[in-house]
Amino acid sequence: MRTMLAAALAVALLIPAEGLGARAPVQSLPRGEAAAVMPRAQATAQCGPLGVVLGVLKARFGERLLWWGDGPDGVTMMVTERPDTRTWTLLAVHDGEACMMGSGGSARAQGS
Repeated sequence: MRTMLAAALAVALLIPAEGLGARAPVQSLPRGEAAAVMPRAQATAQCGPLGVVLGVLKARFGERLLWWGDGPDGVTMMVTERPDTRTWTLLAVHDGEACMMGSGGSARAQGS
């Protein structure tokens, strides 16, 4: 599913397909440096305008926005989900640009 999603985003957003599945390393950032992650994310993940990315996730994969939270330096994290298949996608959003940071299956809430 992750490969299909990345390929669909690459086609829909006209983004080069090199590095599909590549991910930036997860790390804690000092306050004031969260926005600096976005250029790295854009180099290793599929990115595009937020509305387009959400539209592709909904139209092609049936995912809907489940959760979002504002982080430091204007970076917002979003999770989309398709309840019947329990697939999910994690997006990092800055200045209207959304980057797919990861995706998977078996989504569940704490205690489920």
